[in-house]
This record gives sequence, structure tokens and C-alpha cells, in this order.
Amino acid sequence: MNILLIDDCFEISELVKTSLAHHRVTAVDRIDSAKNTLEQSHFDLLLIDVNLPDGDGFDLLSYLEDDDYYKNVPKIILTSKDQVSYKVHGLEHGADDYITKPFHPLELKARVNLQLEKAHSSEQVIQNSFLKFDLDKQICMIKEKDNWKDLNLTPLELKILLTLVKDSGKIKSRNDLKNHIWGKDKVNIEAKGIDTHIAHIRKKLGHHSNSIVSVYGSGYYFEPNKKTVLAA
Repeated sequence: MNILLIDDCFEISELVKTSLAHHRVTAVDRIDSAKNTLEQSHFDLLLIDVNLPDGDGFDLLSYLEDDDYYKNVPKIILTSKDQVSYKVHGLEHGADDYITKPFHPLELKARVNLQLEKAHSSEQVIQNSFLKFDLDKQICMIKEKDNWKDLNLTPLELKILLTLVKDSGKIKSRNDLKNHIWGKDKVNIEAKGIDTHIAHIRKKLGHHSNSIVSVYGSGYYFEPNKKTVLAA
């Protein structure tokens, strides 16, 4: 798993890397560096110190709550502040766990692995009234009467539909979808190519095709309760 550590203490960074040697740990020492790094790569878990040279780790938690991807990524506060008020504040503002320094490497490893397992297991099956995503098998099924039928989506179609479903009701521009799927550095990908993939997905959705709503000049959003078009 990819883990990002935001901490300005070199000794702590080295201890974390040693404790989590079975994962890939990237370390930065400032909030602005963290934001830049988060834009360039996807991480599976974040370890965040509170007192940083250019700000407060709690502010970074609030910042990530508005990010479509990182709002769902486990975040652990790793700090010397052991007051109950700080712990409550962190947990109420997006942290999934709170570990105080000094810490034992085995405890850090166990608590990090627990958060990763919880995040992984909770996302293996995503389902609404007529769609079911099995992320372990990388397939999407549609409900027809009492049976589930594989939509036979391509990997890209699966990612696009899953992105829309996860943020149902929220408009996603073509660039939003492109950046989420291919990354912001893939500038050679034409955003308008998304339209072709959307058309293919709608065709496979059949009488549920209207659940993907087009917003002129803005993009697309998913509305599972949208009135469907019945086949003739």
C-alpha cells in the first residue's frame, strides 16, 4: 500500500518507514508539499502530524474533506499532543485514528494495517437499487427482475460509472473524470473522449440509461432514481 507521512521530524520519518517497511512510505515535512504530492499520486492512507512548519495538521484534515478521493482514504493523526481535547477534535474532523508520540513500532504497524483492512473490505461491494459493483472481481452487474446480470463493462467504463455512482447527484466535468481515472499528468488524453465512453455505458444500462444525466456545458451526474426509459 502507498502511505503518505506528513511530519517535519526526520527521526520520526525514519522510524515510521522502518515500522511500515512492508508498505511504500513517502514522507514530506510541510502541508504545501503534502498537497502537491497528493495531487500527483494516489495514497491508501495518510499519517499526519499536528504541528507543521507551515500550518496545522487539523486544517489539512478539513482540506481533504472536500476532495472526492481523499475524503474516503484513512487518515491517522500522529502527534505528541496527548490531550483529550486534541484527540476529540481530530476524530470529529475526519481522522480515523489518533496515535501519540512516542509510539511503539508494532502498535503503529497494527493500527495502520487495521485501517487499511477496514477501508479495503468496506469497498469490495458497492450497490444501489439496480447496480452492484464487485471491486474484487472488477465487474458491475445490473439487476433484471430478481437476477444480476454482468454489464460487461470495459475497465475504463467501470471506472467512469463507479466514479459517478460514488458521488451520485454531484456533477462531474469531463476533466474531473479524466483526472480521476488517468491522473492530472496525462495531458495527452482528450477529455471529450469521455463522451464516447458515456455513450457506451448508457447503451449497456438499457432502460436505466437516463440515470446518467448530461448537464450542458458542465458534465455528467448519476441519479439512481431518475425516471427510466422503458424499452418498447
